[in-house]
Amino acid sequence: MDGFFHAVAARLVEESVFDAVTERGAVVELWVIRPTPTGLEASAPAGDVALGMRLGARVIMGGVPHRVVIVVDHVAPRGHGRAGAELRLVHVMPDLSDRSSERTRLSLVGTVTTLHGEHLPAGAADEVTVTDLSRSGFRCTAGETRFRCGDTVNLHCRVVEGAIGADARVIRTESARLGGIHVGCEFLTMPPESRWALHGTLRRLS
Repeated sequence: MDGFFHAVAARLVEESVFDAVTERGAVVELWVIRPTPTGLEASAPAGDVALGMRLGARVIMGGVPHRVVIVVDHVAPRGHGRAGAELRLVHVMPDLSDRSSERTRLSLVGTVTTLHGEHLPAGAADEVTVTDLSRSGFRCTAGETRFRCGDTVNLHCRVVEGAIGADARVIRTESARLGGIHVGCEFLTMPPESRWALHGTLRRLS
């Protein structure tokens, strides 16, 4: 690995525990053991990792969110329901889904319904306030505090241009000062009529 990859690995070691997302959207909690010449040695719940699996994680480097692509090179049982895993860092890039497209701040009531959640059942709906909207995703404030990174949800809200309905993935959560949490999401799929409403809203508010 080059120096930047080593710095990323060192940052993950500092965190000691981090969440990674599989290609199917499942979240794997990884406990870091130590750095290696190609990445990290870590442990995970047995059955959550497999040889050749690709994982995605996020890390802040120099104040900038980055995506990290990780490949599982080796898996071995460790006991107590956990498995050891050798993780190779194969790609690190600035997180373009990190709301880098031009965004519009607003206060819009909507509903977020869980499709697949770590702690929330499918179909759980929460009224939220959408505070930040762009072509790539949205940020909202929710009273429900059980959203986790990697959860998939559906956003629905009404705007002047029609209705915005889209499936999205939670990519960050943080406590809100006045209660509840802020939830940042990247859009996954959106029907054409919703995309038209989204783009029209952004043009109107820009």
